[in-house]
This record gives sequence, structure tokens and C-alpha cells, in this order.
Amino acid sequence: MMFIMGKVPQYPGDRERQEADSEGEVLLQNMLLRSLLKVSTKYTSLNLATTFPLSFLDPLMRMSLAPDPEIRLIVQQILHTLIDRRGNLAKLDKPRLDVTQLDLQLHKCSRQDVMFIKRNGPEMLLCLLESLELANNGLENLEAVYRTLALLWLEVNGPDFLPDVLRLTLDMQEIALNSEMSQTLRINLHILAITFANFVSCHSNVPGLFQYVKQVVSARQLASSHLLPDLKSHYDPHLGREPPAAPLLLDQARLTEVLTTHGLDASRLQTPFSNMMPSSASVWQKRQSILQNSDRDLNNITVEVDSMSSSIGLFKHHPKPPPESVSFEAMRRLVRAPPEERRAEQEEERQKLTEACRTLSLHALSQQSGAGADTLREKLDEIFARLSDAPDGEAAGALSDDPGQPPVYRAPTLQEMHFPELFVY
Repeated sequence: MMFIMGKVPQYPGDRERQEADSEGEVLLQNMLLRSLLKVSTKYTSLNLATTFPLSFLDPLMRMSLAPDPEIRLIVQQILHTLIDRRGNLAKLDKPRLDVTQLDLQLHKCSRQDVMFIKRNGPEMLLCLLESLELANNGLENLEAVYRTLALLWLEVNGPDFLPDVLRLTLDMQEIALNSEMSQTLRINLHILAITFANFVSCHSNVPGLFQYVKQVVSARQLASSHLLPDLKSHYDPHLGREPPAAPLLLDQARLTEVLTTHGLDASRLQTPFSNMMPSSASVWQKRQSILQNSDRDLNNITVEVDSMSSSIGLFKHHPKPPPESVSFEAMRRLVRAPPEERRAEQEEERQKLTEACRTLSLHALSQQSGAGADTLREKLDEIFARLSDAPDGEAAGALSDDPGQPPVYRAPTLQEMHFPELFVY
């Protein structure tokens, strides 16, 4: 799945909702995401953290804001398949109020899922909220986002996640009241807000929340039944001209009171997602740039180490040479030296090398790098000079004594060679 996701041309994800570069790119996105959806059906999710690593979650959520509604629908279907671990997806066909009759499977959230939702939950909810604002959403897109939210709550139904999902319903309602959008989308957002709040209240251990949401639903049934499911693609033009009255809307103060009464943290209800963090697209881009920068830094470190280890002369990091007196006692002292002392000596050599690279000129560095080679050349010249001055028959070899034959050089044997004292093997 990560391999396929890495091949999907990424939607830039800025707030201006720029159109796709070409039809070919949209077609390629469609094909690859459908392949990803097919593969995801064979995947068994154990916990959300392993199912959605950051390198996979970020591009997937960015694609949920793509300009093409079909692309967004496929992304939501991928999320459905990967989030659902209890077989609840087939029961969530559309938004409805009578969810208690669906026999949904609800289990206690694991610690790994709690940690995952603390790190990534707000960004995911903000991304889903922004996808609901897009003007070219069809009913399938709205219903798909609702199923994603419902599945996410069924899998992570902890008290720490409850304020976030309730804040999401308030933000849906706020967008429907204050944003410039079509009448159909505005009414559908009001329906989604109350339907999802009802779904959460029915699957939480907060009786006060269930009673309050039921009260709002009853008020809508009496005064504005068009603000209750089902979603529609067209409404009477006379509906929705005036904003709903206060009793028909979810009230932030009442939700805060309910959470506080049940001992839950209600502070996150005070700040909308849009004020709590930047747009979801910029969040994903920032996190992706952090990953790319860290990878680039690691590559730079590798290059520096490799280049230093492959240089010659001064740039090569040699261990400290043994003392001048090569004896058994000297070698034993070297082997038995404390590791801390050896590390300190190596660190001192490394610092000297770094300081030389920073301060000396290129000419000086080249001279120091070639110093070892010059010394070796001088020693070889000295050795050859000594060998040339040696008597015949010794280190220089011997000539044949037969006067009838031409002189033939005979190489000295190992026993006849005299090695200079400078050579140590």
C-alpha cells in the first residue's frame, strides 16, 4: 500500500483549491487509488498506528482534499476499509437517527489507538471538515465522510476523543451558518452535524449528552423537519433562507456543561479547529517537509563520513601509531590502555583534523597530505643507496665466478639479506 501511495501524483493541497494540472494526472490518480483500495481490502488492521504510519497517512489525507470529487470518494472508501475492524461498515449505509437498531460492534479502545488519536486525531478531523466545505460535493461524498467519522468514533470511543468530535459538530454547524455556499450544501451540513452528534451520544457513556441531543432532535421534528435525515440533492428554494432558531442548533455552552458535569475536559470545545491549528493541508505539508529535511540531513551526514574515510593523507583518520620503542612491554601497554583514554586520544585527533580543515589553506593541506609520501620516498632512496654500496655476494647479490661464462646476477637468499633497522614488521 505504501508503494502504491508513493506513486500517486500528490495534490498540492493549498487553500486556493487549485485545479489538477491535467486530465492525465487525474486519471493516473484515479487508477492508482483504485488499486490501493483493492489492496486495502486484503489488509488486516491490528492497530491504527501501524495501519497509518505518517508517511502513508499524510499523502492519503492530502488526497482527500483533491479537486476531483471522485478522487475524494475513493480516498474515503480507503479510509473505511482500513479503519473498520469490527465489520461495522456494511451497517452504515447512510446517515440516520435510529442507530441503536444497527447492532454496531463497540469495543474498548486500546492504548496504542489512544496515543495515535492524540497525535493525529485533530488533523484528521480538520481535514474531513475541510473536505465537507468543497462546493462540488455530491451526496456520495457527504455520506462517505459521515461513514469515516462514524467508524473512527466506533474504533476510538474514549473520553479524550469526545470533546474533539463534539467540537467538529459545532464547526460543521458554524460553516453552514456563516459560509458562502449553496442552500443544498448548507442544509446538508446542518443534517450531518446533528446526525453525527446523535451517533456519538448513542455510543458514549455520557447520559447527559444523549438527553441533550435528543432534545434538539425533537425540536427540529416539530419546527424544521428538513434539518433531519435523509440528505437530499435538492430542497425547496424557500427553505433555509433564514438561519435556524437557537433551540434547533447545538449549543456550545450546553455541551460544555454536559461534559463538565460528567467530569470530562471541555476546554477544547471553546476553540474551533480552524483557530486551533492552520489548515490541514499546511499541517500535512509541514510534517512532510520535516520528514524530507531529516532524510536530507541524514544523507549529508553519510556523505561527509564517506568522503572523510575515502580521502588520503591528512583526511584519513588513522589510529594512533605505536610508540617508538617496539617491544613486548610497549605493545602490552598499548593493548591494555583504558578505552576511555583511547577514545579521548581519538577525539583529540579528530578535533585537530577538523580545526586543520577549517583554518589551513588548500595549499597547506595538500603539502601536509603529501608529507607522508615524501618521507617514504626519501627512505626508499636511502635504502637503495645502501644496497648499491653493499659488497658483492651480500645484500646486492653475487656474480658467477666462472670466467668462461658471462656474469650472471644471483639474487641473495633471505638469510643473506641485511634489513635496515628502520624496517619493523
